[in-house]
Amino acid sequence: MGGVCRFFRQRDAVTGLLLTHRYAKETLERMVGPKQASRWRDYNWLQRLQIEETSTKFDRERCVGQAFTFKEQEGTKLVEIRLDAAGPRMLVSDVSTAQAPILRWKLQMRGNNAAEFGVVPVELQDTPKALHKCTPTKQDERPTGFSSAITVGSLLPARLPIMKGTSVEILAIARQLSIIVTNPEDGAEMVWQNNSTVSRAYKGPRELRLQLGLTYASPVKLAVTAWQRAVFDVLHSPSGLVGEDAETGESFEGESMGPVAPPVARNGGGAGGGAGGGAAGAGGAAAAGAREAGAEGGGAGAGGGSRRVLRGG
Repeated sequence: MGGVCRFFRQRDAVTGLLLTHRYAKETLERMVGPKQASRWRDYNWLQRLQIEETSTKFDRERCVGQAFTFKEQEGTKLVEIRLDAAGPRMLVSDVSTAQAPILRWKLQMRGNNAAEFGVVPVELQDTPKALHKCTPTKQDERPTGFSSAITVGSLLPARLPIMKGTSVEILAIARQLSIIVTNPEDGAEMVWQNNSTVSRAYKGPRELRLQLGLTYASPVKLAVTAWQRAVFDVLHSPSGLVGEDAETGESFEGESMGPVAPPVARNGGGAGGGAGGGAAGAGGAAAAGAREAGAEGGGAGAGGGSRRVLRGG
């Protein structure tokens, strides 16, 4: 047994990777392709494979209670989430950071693009406006994340452009919240002009990355705030072993996920300030959802720690 363990700790002569990491890399590239396999660049290949095989579910009871509807394919695979009631309403994950070492969702926008993505402390999971208003807990811990630039009244610390066809991947791991926003090449964003929304061609970066420190003493859950006519395609639905490792709490080969090194800003770095990014959105439903979000005006943001907004490489 010791000889077998020593063998797999050897490095591959061609790639220089440990044999276990080379196998993880090859497996991941077969699953999602080389480009997608490399997107979590702060992690080694074993960790990236574990992230890809993590598929956090939704708290169905709470979400249905918030009037969300779930569409499944062949009765097993979740493919769509829809909200037809007036908002704001909040989706939450079925497990928290106290129950799983990795939480991950990947959703694509198809309807109303007034939306917010982030994490909320468990004690706020039944408060629909918790993420929207950064509601404090009794310990003065607040939700954190980002809002679409078209969303009015959000107190989250960042705003990013999202529109019809945008995919948002959100990852809570190792005391850090990481978000990748990928906008469509031919996207159209909605912007406020004279108290109404108008559409214009999106000319910003196709990929945006946001990192927020998670300094909570209490566990948190993934959360999304949505408004009427919101539609999300679920891109992280389980297949094979997806999601099982998140429930065991074990890392591949016994390796710890460890601390996350902050990424290096590319293409001139990121946007600073309380509201980064620019305007976002597409679709006629956006204006209605944005107005439902309130008329208070954009806020200064509150949440779990330092913030870094990066353009994709």
